[in-house]
Amino acid sequence: MSKRSGSGASQERSPKKKRGLIAADQSRLDLYFSSPTNGHPGREGTDRHAVPYSFLAHALSELSSTRSRISILNILTNAIRVIIEYHSPSLLPAIYLLSNTLSPPYSPVELGLGPSVISKAIQHVSGLSSGALKRLYTSTGDVGDVAFQAKSKVRTLVPHPSLTASMVYSTLLQISKCAGQGAAAKKQGLVERLLVSAKGEEVRYLVRTLSQNLRVGAVRTSIFIALARAMVLVKPSNTLYSSEHCIDPTLLKRVDLDKKNKKANTVKDMVKEKFKAAEGLIRRVYAQHPSYDDIINALLERIPLHPTLGSPARSLSEVYTLLNGREFTAEYKYDGQRAQIHASKQVDDTVNVHIFSRHLEDMTTKYPDIIALVEVFFSTRPDLRSFIMDSEVVAINPHNGSLKTFQELSYRARKDVLIKDVGVQVGVFAFDLMFLDGEPDKRTTAWLKLKKDYVDGLGDSLDLIPIGAWHGNGRKAAWWSPILLGVWDAESGRAVAVCKCMSGFSDQFYKELTERYKIHEQSSVCSNRPTWACDMGGYRPHVYFKPQEVWEIRGADITISPTSVAALGLANPSRGLSLRFPRFIKVREDKGVMQASTPQFLADLWRKQDDRGLEGVDDGLIDVDLSDDIAESEEEPDDCNS
Repeated sequence: MSKRSGSGASQERSPKKKRGLIAADQSRLDLYFSSPTNGHPGREGTDRHAVPYSFLAHALSELSSTRSRISILNILTNAIRVIIEYHSPSLLPAIYLLSNTLSPPYSPVELGLGPSVISKAIQHVSGLSSGALKRLYTSTGDVGDVAFQAKSKVRTLVPHPSLTASMVYSTLLQISKCAGQGAAAKKQGLVERLLVSAKGEEVRYLVRTLSQNLRVGAVRTSIFIALARAMVLVKPSNTLYSSEHCIDPTLLKRVDLDKKNKKANTVKDMVKEKFKAAEGLIRRVYAQHPSYDDIINALLERIPLHPTLGSPARSLSEVYTLLNGREFTAEYKYDGQRAQIHASKQVDDTVNVHIFSRHLEDMTTKYPDIIALVEVFFSTRPDLRSFIMDSEVVAINPHNGSLKTFQELSYRARKDVLIKDVGVQVGVFAFDLMFLDGEPDKRTTAWLKLKKDYVDGLGDSLDLIPIGAWHGNGRKAAWWSPILLGVWDAESGRAVAVCKCMSGFSDQFYKELTERYKIHEQSSVCSNRPTWACDMGGYRPHVYFKPQEVWEIRGADITISPTSVAALGLANPSRGLSLRFPRFIKVREDKGVMQASTPQFLADLWRKQDDRGLEGVDDGLIDVDLSDDIAESEEEPDDCNS
């Protein structure tokens, strides 16, 4: 076998394969993936009908060996088709494992596995010492590769039961539920049980899953598309979808034949049309019902919808232009917390209420006073049965009704609040009725937002991801400064570097950041190597951060950059975009990495600028020197951490 690099490429290179979609008349649908060593769905494992984990591991290995979006989609589509064909109950755990998640976003499940637990489990199963594992990590830079090499020399006298996708997923859920005294030991035991049964590539991707870093180019968008295409191509089944959405998979051969004979490819156009319709359906379903568990079902109560977001406008004149003379209603932009309220009246007339944050996290127990308010609302409307309302919860002065700041609201306890203990009173300002008595609302782009500071400089703030840093100089020598920030590219499933930032941070924030991303051998969030899938362009930071948080950043304007590859091709065919004079505003605790600003959003802001003739002007790259330290120390440092 050839020596493996730390890039996540497949260890053994087979002859180059054509990563196309499989036609249905082939002898086996899984011809693309199957091999004697990787098993076959329905022929291996404790459940002879369950999909073996080796099947997923092989698919993940194929995904890691390519950055071609077409190849990624075809690999995923073929894998999902095989799973649906041979054992459809394995589809849900397989989708979660392929997407590197465990649950819907509104009900997050965290593994809570630290690197030390994983390291100890690998040591115990492989028999290698801690020092030997450290040497392997130094040479490979990836914990999955370390586990693969450590386990490769282990031989067992008694064969262990083969892993299935369902078995791995259920064990991960067990790990997430371990709590209290002895939890670390219980988690380590469950990890060891998985490692003992894992073989070959299973070890590599099992450990990467445990580390929450699969290092493949498959993201949620790719899974949506692949799932839609697989459903279109699999034989019709009443339990999955209507036959009007599907096509005969044998038509895929005609697509290739027409292409070779250079005929007008009407079949290809028909296939594309079916794919597009199915992909749109899956996207709409997920937007209204973001749960892989129920993605084929209609919208159900108590499942949060992705909130509608306002489109930023820079000035009142731009608002007038966009609305084109139509009447409109303007409302104050409240400084509170987004709250999506789901309420329904039960058969016995009791009212069921659930409240979700902007990030789709359940915060019902945080607001017992809102629950009481909703109950009063139902009592005044006997004909009302159910609704879903998007709103802003704002702290108020109960004596005069005046509005308070978000800081006041943050003083409330986060969960299990009793109404008698509520110290910060709130008001609910509704602005979007998303669902009423069984009828869903339709989303439009007719909602504009105009912040006070939009009228000058950049039209909107950016939500960027910290992905790396340099060692500070002078007063900041003990801290990370500047910080490399990136946008989130959903197409590639990775962060893309856009600019350096060293303005707007307080000393306290610098200290907390440096502690949070402390570099050491066991760190799971900071590395000297580009461990996580990020596109750095021309930036070469001293350390690399795991993409895990989002910061709100403002800047003077956006410029075409020879260093950044963010939005490459959207504004300039050979250069990306960067942010000039970026300044940190706050951490966006309500946003996940996949909700960060995108390259398209960056390009849209660039197009809206009054002056786009800023090509190459300082490129947003701020040199770290003493003069910058002095200038920044004179700024107000204490209001930047909220």
